Amino acid sequence: MCEGRCLAGTASGIIVAGVLNVSAFAQTDTKPRMLALERSTAGIVREYVATGGTDSSALPPNIDASGAYQGTLKWMLRHSATFRQQCRRIANAAVEIVIRPAARPLHGADARGDIVRRADGVLEATLDIARGRDAVQLIAHEIEHVIEQLDQIDLPARAAVADSGVRMGGGVERVFETTRAIHIGLKVAQEVRRGGG
Repeated sequence: MCEGRCLAGTASGIIVAGVLNVSAFAQTDTKPRMLALERSTAGIVREYVATGGTDSSALPPNIDASGAYQGTLKWMLRHSATFRQQCRRIANAAVEIVIRPAARPLHGADARGDIVRRADGVLEATLDIARGRDAVQLIAHEIEHVIEQLDQIDLPARAAVADSGVRMGGGVERVFETTRAIHIGLKVAQEVRRGGG
């Protein structure tokens, strides 16, 4: 689930979290405009396809993962072509990602992340993953939400269009879910379970 909000000044931010025992994850924002993060992209449910070469056997240098997830991430790289595509996209983008075990309760969520766009345009994302959950699916899903922000997806605008692949839920903050992130999380988990990719 992604919960977004505008921050004062030239930076804008978004919070990402997965919902416990639900195969859907969401993105939210508390204001109608998310500054630079709010641009429309056609075909939101399409997958990113990498066009060129970084080393697909190692994590990109702009992903900093806790030791608790090093083995999982290596396994994902080895067995999921889709995760390798995500890593190539991240490696070639102005983004810094930290993946770590959740240090505090996530209030019913499996994952939570904070994404902030700095004044220089670089996205900073911190992904907290609950222990004992399907880390493979959660990591791939949350990384896809980061990639959606790199693609400058306008979630509120897309949610207003039927069958766009983005839907909005209720609550105090507007909550958005994307078919794209759900699909990628499940696809990576399936590829890793099959042990090939």
